[in-house]
Amino acid sequence: MSGFEHLLSVIKTLRSENGCPWDKVQTPFSLRRFLVEECFEAVDAITSNDVQHAKEELGDLFFNVLFDACIYESQNDFTVDECLNDVAEKLIRRHPHVFADSTGKSQLNNNLSVQWDNIKENVEGRKTCNALDDVPNGFPPLLKAQKMLKKAAKQGFELDNIEQAKSKILENLKETQEAQTDNQKEDKIGDLLFSVVNYAHCLGIDATVAMESANTRFRSQFTLK
Repeated sequence: MSGFEHLLSVIKTLRSENGCPWDKVQTPFSLRRFLVEECFEAVDAITSNDVQHAKEELGDLFFNVLFDACIYESQNDFTVDECLNDVAEKLIRRHPHVFADSTGKSQLNNNLSVQWDNIKENVEGRKTCNALDDVPNGFPPLLKAQKMLKKAAKQGFELDNIEQAKSKILENLKETQEAQTDNQKEDKIGDLLFSVVNYAHCLGIDATVAMESANTRFRSQFTLK
């Protein structure tokens, strides 16, 4: 039995008539926070370069994903196989430079990012009126800002000049200092943070990774004290 088959069997047993009372009543909705938590824990393990921890946390994350898929299967919404086959076909479709029989081959382009977007829009019919519509509302604010800036940049809306981005930070900092009410201060702090994320974007820095590195350094310094 493969590792995948073993885990699938365990999940189905947990959800069976004589299985675990807690597991049997869970829904994808009730499991959302565990999925998010396991994702962050897996990222943390990878960032710390701890191979054994990464193996454990990726296993936990895989369990949560498969658990959700099994629940949908039990509700006759879609099967686990359908879920996996769909993503496999999507990957083939979006990599026509690798798979000769890809249905996305009509959109071949030397710029892989442009090719990817063209396949989403012209082959899969995912074009939206607003480029930011496909940025999930559930993203953490910092990640959401980064994703929106990336999407906007593809439409030509960005401060792609580093000096302009730096000036925007100073401008927002000044406005924050001049804000009078709590609401104004909150708005201006938000603008300031957004402009810093944009500066990171211009530098080619992942703002979420940079922020987590700062968190780690602060925790280490605080512990030393």
